[in-house]
Amino acid sequence: MSGLFRRVTGCSARDALVLWAQIGVLMAIWWGVSAVSVRIGWPANLVGIVLMLALFASGVVRPDWIRRGADWLLAEMLLFFVPVVVSVVQYPDLLLHSGLKLVVVVVGGTVLVLAATSLAVDRMYRLEIRLARRRHQRAGRMHHVGA
Repeated sequence: MSGLFRRVTGCSARDALVLWAQIGVLMAIWWGVSAVSVRIGWPANLVGIVLMLALFASGVVRPDWIRRGADWLLAEMLLFFVPVVVSVVQYPDLLLHSGLKLVVVVVGGTVLVLAATSLAVDRMYRLEIRLARRRHQRAGRMHHVGA
């Protein structure tokens, strides 16, 4: 049976089970964050980012535990936008009167998110390099002291 599953899906049954378990964990986190955000009045995406950062930083959740599920969700993200596009197309008056404004907001927001992400990644990369240099220098000093 496992051989048939692998031929049909391209992955083992165990890999598929791990993928779906990780997606289930991400969905449970999403559900919990949505419930909390409604009660505290903060945007769910902000609460989710803070929660995931805290879970990663504390070691409660390791990125490897959800990587496959997150990769799959990101790869299939376009599918999640189809219902939104279909809904918008049902309101041609909205597009005629506010279409340009919507495009400016979407494009501008995307550019701002990309710029902010780029800056954050660049800063974290530089921080990691500095920390690695410090560790290397400390290791070199300890090696010389012990010699």
